[in-house]
Amino acid sequence: MANKEIIINGTELDQMGESSYDLDQPSDGGNYDARVSELNRKTESLEREKLQMVNLNSESKERIKKLSLEIGELQNDNASKRKKLKEMEKEIEWSEEELKTLESVAKRAVELKIEVSRMQHDFVDEQRRRGKQGSK
Repeated sequence: MANKEIIINGTELDQMGESSYDLDQPSDGGNYDARVSELNRKTESLEREKLQMVNLNSESKERIKKLSLEIGELQNDNASKRKKLKEMEKEIEWSEEELKTLESVAKRAVELKIEVSRMQHDFVDEQRRRGKQGSK
């Protein structure tokens, strides 16, 4: 045996990938028909296995396509939600600034109300004082 032999699925192959036996010349003492039948069964089995693999491959490709579309939709939804979140954060920031402004206005309104009250009190006191001076 000058060439190394490789056995794949029960068939001996030489380094060139060719069968080491000749179908026209039975090597096992006349079991040619049995060997052909065995090879035919193996071929059919391999063809069924190939068909199953092709079907499985097609199903996998379809599933990958669906999942890729779903990922794309989720990414778009995520981008949309991030945009909405940024808008809401800006609105909150604006509301906080507005609240500070309103608090400042309310504080100033209280100060002005106190000042008006003092002025009214001073005015009433001044009126009384003038009234007392005019009666003398």
